[in-house]
Amino acid sequence: MCLDSIVISAIIGFFSVMVGISGYAFQNYYVKSREREKREYRIRRRRYEELVKMPAEICHITQTRNEKTSLDLKKQMDEVTNRLHLYASGDVIRSLKVFVAKNEDEEFRNLIFALGKDLNMKADLTASEIQWSRAT
Repeated sequence: MCLDSIVISAIIGFFSVMVGISGYAFQNYYVKSREREKREYRIRRRRYEELVKMPAEICHITQTRNEKTSLDLKKQMDEVTNRLHLYASGDVIRSLKVFVAKNEDEEFRNLIFALGKDLNMKADLTASEIQWSRAT
């Protein structure tokens, strides 16, 4: 009888230790995954902000200075847009392709809307309500 209680106590102790270890491992995994998600979000947001600046800068140069955009600026825009395939959602990439093909305000608003949606922004605006401000 005494041996049975020792075995039961050992089994209970073993399971208690295993539950503690698995709880620690799960918590550690969860915290690290949340940190990784936050880091990826910050990177994606910074790159999206860079993407939004480029068309506005190109428009500003062509409208205010009546110049063609420089090859350097076009190369910079290509670098920004080509990196999107690594981290952007399908909606963002499709919206960008349409914007580059048509280069119209409506398509830029759709792109901005897709970027905000991909970043889980809590705005209740529709794409048609987004105003693109240009310094002209």
